[in-house]
Amino acid sequence: MINAYFFDGTDARRHPVALQVGPDHVAIAGDGIARREPRATTRVADAFAGSPCIVRFADGAHCEVHDPVHQEALLTLLQVRRSLVQRWEDRWATALAAVVLIVAAVFAAWRWGIPWAVESIAARVPASWEQALGKRALETLDSELLSPTRLTPERQAQAAAVFRMIRPAQARMALRLEFRYSKALRANALALPDGTIILTDDLVYLVAGTGSDIEGALAHELAGVLAHEIAHIERRHSLRKLLDASLTGTLAAVLFGDFSGVAAAAPTILLQAQYSRAMELEADADAARMLRARGIPPRHLADLLENMASSREAGNASAMPSWLRRVAGYLSTHPSTPERIERLRALP
Repeated sequence: MINAYFFDGTDARRHPVALQVGPDHVAIAGDGIARREPRATTRVADAFAGSPCIVRFADGAHCEVHDPVHQEALLTLLQVRRSLVQRWEDRWATALAAVVLIVAAVFAAWRWGIPWAVESIAARVPASWEQALGKRALETLDSELLSPTRLTPERQAQAAAVFRMIRPAQARMALRLEFRYSKALRANALALPDGTIILTDDLVYLVAGTGSDIEGALAHELAGVLAHEIAHIERRHSLRKLLDASLTGTLAAVLFGDFSGVAAAAPTILLQAQYSRAMELEADADAARMLRARGIPPRHLADLLENMASSREAGNASAMPSWLRRVAGYLSTHPSTPERIERLRALP
């Protein structure tokens, strides 16, 4: 006799019963319960270590056998062989190997799978999707971090003239220059997926000061920044950065079971996530080509980066919260500044 609990499939009450396995049937006997179930329609679910062995019947009722000794007896009488997964689970070496394989698979997905998926998806994303994404990002930034520009109309016109001069004649999408004031972002430039480039007032002041016109070397430095941001848009770096962060978040959600916020975090991802080293070098190389095509030495972009680094060090950045330091300042979203300056100065 095998001790078990019977569930009739209509409620959660359990009934202590005894099972007896015959040549062609399974007999169930308990208080007010007497059943004979054909063995041909009786199914036994896998029972892993520490869990009950479940015997299912054709009408939806089932029995649970908790005692490991009785479980083995039941499986023997019903001639049920443990599944491969059950046998693996009983061996610590196999379980450890499975954990190692899972970790290796997750690492491979993060290291190679996600980058491949990002490139494949980015190449197929329609321009309308980029437009909608950029619009939403700008609306969120305007409501949380950006304010209307305080630049004079004359200073805006001078910067816009530099933008028109450096803008490619055959751009991938329509490019647009916006000016904003931001105490949090300070001297910064942002490239959004829809072709919008945001210049903060502090960045314009850093280039040209408060009194001088934007011309000569000053115009060339601003052209370098704009060319770099245009390159990010042409290369779809913002979109690729967003896809990378979203797919990484989705992978984590698959592993840990929480999808909340993955899709809604686009503006934050665009603002805080750093461009990769490869993206920065691509943008610098493209910017250098744009500058040279207009007779501007790439060293002017290096000059501005150096000035910005000095300005950031002179400011009391350490007094800012760590999360704000990650987004405050053009250089913080453009890593490896010394290497970039060295490379740009080495260009003809």
